[in-house]
Amino acid sequence: MDEYRRQKETATLHDTLITAVASLFLPGSPLNKSTGYLFRSADPLWELGVPSFDVWIHNFNTGTSLFVECKTGLAQTTREIRGIYEAAFTVRQNQVYLESILGKGISSMEFVLCTPASEMQRVAEAVGRLDQEPDLPGTQTPLLLWQLDVFKQQSIQFFKLVPGRDGGKLEFRHRDSNLMKELRQPVPVDDSELLVKVYPSSHPVLLAKNVISEMLRRNEATGESLQVVRRRDVCDFFSSPTNVGHYAAGKIGESLMKIVIDRGVEFGLLRPSVDAKDVFSITVKGTLPSTILTQYERRYDQAAARKIAWNRATKEVTEQDAKRNPPLDRWVKVETKSSGQDTSG
Repeated sequence: MDEYRRQKETATLHDTLITAVASLFLPGSPLNKSTGYLFRSADPLWELGVPSFDVWIHNFNTGTSLFVECKTGLAQTTREIRGIYEAAFTVRQNQVYLESILGKGISSMEFVLCTPASEMQRVAEAVGRLDQEPDLPGTQTPLLLWQLDVFKQQSIQFFKLVPGRDGGKLEFRHRDSNLMKELRQPVPVDDSELLVKVYPSSHPVLLAKNVISEMLRRNEATGESLQVVRRRDVCDFFSSPTNVGHYAAGKIGESLMKIVIDRGVEFGLLRPSVDAKDVFSITVKGTLPSTILTQYERRYDQAAARKIAWNRATKEVTEQDAKRNPPLDRWVKVETKSSGQDTSG
């Protein structure tokens, strides 16, 4: 359970980071009004299955796009930052595709890594080291850093103290003077206006929790049995940009729906109806939506934790068995080599 709990906690915090960044650039927000930058989408390029960033912010006046990667922590700092630079390279390769979504050209791109303030010094040192590797894909545009301070009031601020960088140089800061001016000081985060429930990259349990909550609310409002879940309704939920925060929600909704339905059936939380196609019943009993949702999440957590433990145990047994019983071709090679030596003798 511990491994699963850590995964869930990390995923929840990751979504909180994405929400914090997106909230700064909502239409009508102070930062949107003063800089013109606007939250465009979470998880750009997710539908293509390629490495990308967590948040896409665009300025329609200047044509500049910001791509922000949110990290709750970096266990292998240098390796993970290399991955971010490689994602930047992929984003550049897909510029024409992104422009087709905007309906306008992108004049320039900037790439940002946002982490909690407690992680920033370690991150800055690793970024400084990678600045010395000019052949690394994506490094033609240096990675900029934002830190999220979670104490007192949540706030985000530009971080300039990267070893080896001259903070006065244009390439090591945002080119937009208005944006740079605003981010020199901590900018308070207010996520109360963001209606997005989840993101395409959200943990499966968070996807399930949000859509089941909505299904329960609807059923209670219409007087239908609380436990009824329709595949079409789940797909519609995830096909809404308001719920998912993605420009291609209409295209990816079915993929997210499949994750929730398949896991629900696998974990015994959803039972297919014998009378109606694509209709399921929540197997959790209860008369109140809040009770059903709490029990659904609890049983999901238990089933997911068991699955992780089973997969780990299966992997260990397989590895141990491989050590005890090497592949046949290995013995054939050894036998052939031995036979050759004997013959030559």
